[in-house]
Amino acid sequence: MAKLAHFFISVILLLTLVSASSAQDVSISASVDKKTVALGDVIVFTIHVVGSQAIAAPNLPNIDGFEGQYLGPNTQLSVVNGQSSVSVDHRYRLRTMKKGRFIIPTIAIRYRDKLYRTKPIEVQVTAGSGASESKAMTSEDLKKYIRLDILTKKETAYINEGIPLVIRLYIRSGIEVQNIARRPVFPSAGFSVIPLGNPVQRQTVINGIRFVAVDFSTTVYPITTGELTLGPADMDCRVVTRPSRGRRGARYVLNVKSEPHVITVKPLPTAGQPKNFSGVVGKYALSVVAKPTSLKAGEPITLTMTVRGSGNIDSVGIPTITDLAHFKAYDPQVNLSKRGNTGAKTFEQVLIPTSSHVEAIPEIQFSYFDPDLEQYVTQSKGPIPIQVMPSDEEKPLRILEIAEGKAVKREVLGRDIVYIKDEIGAVTTNNSRLYKNKGFLLLQLLPLAGVTGVFVYQKRRERFATDRTYARQYHAPRKAKKGLAQAWELIESGKTQEFCSAIFKTMQEYLGGRFNLPSAGITVEIVDSLRDQGFAEEILEKLTDFFQSCDRIRFARSKIGEHEMTEILVLAKEIVELLGK
Repeated sequence: MAKLAHFFISVILLLTLVSASSAQDVSISASVDKKTVALGDVIVFTIHVVGSQAIAAPNLPNIDGFEGQYLGPNTQLSVVNGQSSVSVDHRYRLRTMKKGRFIIPTIAIRYRDKLYRTKPIEVQVTAGSGASESKAMTSEDLKKYIRLDILTKKETAYINEGIPLVIRLYIRSGIEVQNIARRPVFPSAGFSVIPLGNPVQRQTVINGIRFVAVDFSTTVYPITTGELTLGPADMDCRVVTRPSRGRRGARYVLNVKSEPHVITVKPLPTAGQPKNFSGVVGKYALSVVAKPTSLKAGEPITLTMTVRGSGNIDSVGIPTITDLAHFKAYDPQVNLSKRGNTGAKTFEQVLIPTSSHVEAIPEIQFSYFDPDLEQYVTQSKGPIPIQVMPSDEEKPLRILEIAEGKAVKREVLGRDIVYIKDEIGAVTTNNSRLYKNKGFLLLQLLPLAGVTGVFVYQKRRERFATDRTYARQYHAPRKAKKGLAQAWELIESGKTQEFCSAIFKTMQEYLGGRFNLPSAGITVEIVDSLRDQGFAEEILEKLTDFFQSCDRIRFARSKIGEHEMTEILVLAKEIVELLGK
């Protein structure tokens, strides 16, 4: 059963991947992990392809000042708010060969008869060696890599107009921020604010540097006029810097603060304001349904009026019925449904025509101010034709029969009063109690178990989507097991170089996922970082032996037999098992 479920899930993911890659627009960009680097050090140059995974890695031209090597692809499938996207990153290692300013040129890629070009990137290579510095990055240094902005599409607005607001956290590649789900806070005097939505992450490139952009979206409504200030927004971030050449890894609690944002709020115009206008601003549509439309005088009509659209739906009041002289009206029941800045408000009002001469429900009007058109809009529905017939004359009660000296009365149905029975009738004892049935009680647990299962699955899915660190750590052992199995097949085939490349890449990806590091940059230098974190010497020695063995074969082109390859494979398995405890 588990295998069958796994098969169906794989098919669904594959179909999602295919549909996403065919429907998405393709975009191609390039970035580097740093723009200032020491002579002899390396940078990672990445070509980002969003919308397709079918684009092969382009061959880099000879780049002055660098020696390049392709590291491999990194593919991703993400689903955010029901929208799926596919992407692939082609990564290259560029080693600096001389000091100065150098340009990584434009890379041209042709896909489906369309030519895409990346932007050139300038890199500064300094004479100093990054390896001579060993101090950790300070919190002041981090402020250059993490930024918080308040973004709006409007600098001026009308009172009560919905203003979309995004608080965006920029995190430079190589910096990890934990607890991103914690919301930023910001002063908002003079505004009504919808709570911030769940954070949405995406990749972006700014001046050739790759950033993670985390968006917290909301809508604010100004409730007074004048110059109003939003922010500054601030949030506390738990920051982890990864160890790299020349710097140790470190952890910080960093307070990030944005600049304040000023919005000019204008009053609504008085010219052309309808008499029934109640202050609603936005874009709305009115629909009206009356049931029944054929009835007798004194019987009720349910009038359902729905206002739906975008704006401050909470401020929407009941539409106006122009003339209720011939109706008795009751207070409406109100139902509200909303999501962010859009929603619907339904008013169910009972009307009772007081005369059989009434022929229609009068016209119904709803007025609002449209900030885009900068004018008032009145929507009207009706009059709604109805047919009101005279009410029946009251019928007296009649005695139908005499039974055992008691009169039996007929109840006249459809009246306001239904007579109480004065005979209880036949009574029998029912000894069967459903609540005492064990099977019935166990059956009641099924919905609870189902809801609990769906809740746990949804929470797990959300965590995989928002917590990249957790997702990488969770999948790392399974990917390592698969990679080690493929390495064993290469041993049996006698493919030495393919074996070393495969097992080296497998361990890079496992260690990268296990410690949330860029996989391509993991070498024997990771041992020093793990030693600082207090890992056992047994693990550190095995890691050192593994990387040295692989480097000897990969770079010295040493010839090894099946026995030596088996030892390296066993060593890799032991490392995975020790780190998995």
